[in-house]
Amino acid sequence: MSIALSNAGPFKGDNVYSATPGRRQTLRRDGVPAGQEYDYWVRAQNDGKASDAFNVKADVSGPASVSVTFFAGGRDVTSDVVAGTFSTGMLAPAASTVVLIRVVVAPGAAVGDKSTVVVRASSVSEPSAVDVVRAVTVR
Repeated sequence: MSIALSNAGPFKGDNVYSATPGRRQTLRRDGVPAGQEYDYWVRAQNDGKASDAFNVKADVSGPASVSVTFFAGGRDVTSDVVAGTFSTGMLAPAASTVVLIRVVVAPGAAVGDKSTVVVRASSVSEPSAVDVVRAVTVR
């Protein structure tokens, strides 16, 4: 998996399976203004030699003043991603799909309020193959 601040990239991460997000696979925005939304794009790519699907799960932490929503194909998939039941569908080798993370910082958010989103993708055909990226937003 890799992560970017825009759908055009550049994407951070090298699609190497890892149980924890490396520094290159974390994007962080510090000192963001309140009352704004901030998007992160996560690209799940099949680096295998056969078609595969990937289950995507996210752990979200932070105060209520910072909300997080997930979108795939223009559809809100938040409940599925948080529950770990979202699937990319089958991807051919080298094919990828994108999940959008939308972080909204409420107008009343205090300086220092922080949201951390950790997204894990695991191969359906080989569940031990896991990759992780992280998006951090700090008011």
